[in-house]
Amino acid sequence: MMRELPILKTLVFEIRYSSGHLYYDRCGQTLQDIENNLVGWVGGIPDINTGSLQRIDKEYNASFGGIKYDFTANNAGKEETEIIAKDISSLWRIIQANLGMEDFVRVGCRFYYLIPTESTEEAEDRLKASELTIKFPESFFQNDNKIKNRHIITVITNG
Repeated sequence: MMRELPILKTLVFEIRYSSGHLYYDRCGQTLQDIENNLVGWVGGIPDINTGSLQRIDKEYNASFGGIKYDFTANNAGKEETEIIAKDISSLWRIIQANLGMEDFVRVGCRFYYLIPTESTEEAEDRLKASELTIKFPESFFQNDNKIKNRHIITVITNG
């Protein structure tokens, strides 16, 4: 029997900022501070735009640069979201301190859920029946256009 509840596959968190110019001077120090203070994090080879990190045991990836900080938790369903949030925050505190961040342009979080089905047809039927799906006009299917697969993305804003 298949699990009915959605499975959290991926969690992506992002902070965008407009004044990350210190990235160019402090990327290496930031990576070193993270590796020295947070268990399991390993820095990648930085380039002019991005410093990258991985925590392989938890399937986390993170990056930061002059304009944003990204954190991705793959297979996020095997970890409590509160623990992921603490890991996001711990990493961000070090990046924020090193880059002198105080103002943010955007803070966003995306959750990617999987809903198990018995077949591709069942999945397509669920998506077609969803209130969020796009209804294509018949003219779309002329000239041999086909829907290869469907995805539902919901963007929720406040204000």
